[in-house]
Amino acid sequence: MAEQSKSKRRRRLVIILGSIISAIALICVCVIAIGLTSNQDDGNETVIAEIEPTATAPSRAQLIDLSESTSTLAPTATELPPSPTLTPTSTHTPTATPSPSPSATATKAPTETPMPTATLEPTHTLTPTTVSTATPAPTNTPIPTIAPTVTSLPTSTPTPTAEPMPTNTQVPQPAAAAKVIIKTIFYDGKVARVESDEYAVIANEGNAPANLAGWRLNAGADGQDFWFPGFELQPGQICRVYTNEHHPDHCGFSFGSGKALWNNKGDCGYLFDASGAEVSRRCY
Repeated sequence: MAEQSKSKRRRRLVIILGSIISAIALICVCVIAIGLTSNQDDGNETVIAEIEPTATAPSRAQLIDLSESTSTLAPTATELPPSPTLTPTSTHTPTATPSPSPSATATKAPTETPMPTATLEPTHTLTPTTVSTATPAPTNTPIPTIAPTVTSLPTSTPTPTAEPMPTNTQVPQPAAAAKVIIKTIFYDGKVARVESDEYAVIANEGNAPANLAGWRLNAGADGQDFWFPGFELQPGQICRVYTNEHHPDHCGFSFGSGKALWNNKGDCGYLFDASGAEVSRRCY
């Protein structure tokens, strides 16, 4: 019973495979026929494609014989028989023949029709009428006598010569230079014993600023020196160098000495530039 059921199953499978293969072949034929009809519509020509199938679908009797032959196989073999494969044959591809293109026919350009010209209507012309006028008789007119006129020749007038214009001569200006001096010395201080409010007045009487960096003010004795820092003393500016007081409104310079420097009975102050040359001296 088991073998009969297996053979029935195999027959059914073979029948199903045969119907599937025939359906596939029919679909291929339909697709090719549709393609041929589309080519006929595009090119306005009929192309006949010959299809030669190399493999035909097995008939029902052959499938039954195949199933009976396979029933003698061992019961352990469960493999299905190989399905017949269709080998595609080369189909003739329809060649599209060039359709004659409509030739452009030259159309005649419309000719311009002459515009009617306006005709001038005749105008009435006036005929001149002759009027007889009496012509006066000519009278004898005396001929005038021409008196000779004496013309004086023009005299040449001398052309004035251009006077030389005065030229502005530039007066050479003196070169800008600084002039730093010891203007005065306030030697009698008001502070008792130390007289820290003593000061010497330094002024720039030149027309250019002076950089006091490295300059030195001496109070008359060795060791009584004040060294100026980098400071621009402008033209007309005045600074004070105090003995031991600091006044920013007067440039803020100070010897920083704990005792009086300037002798009340008489002394001299000396100012030296950065090169060590004496530029000013003030004695009292």
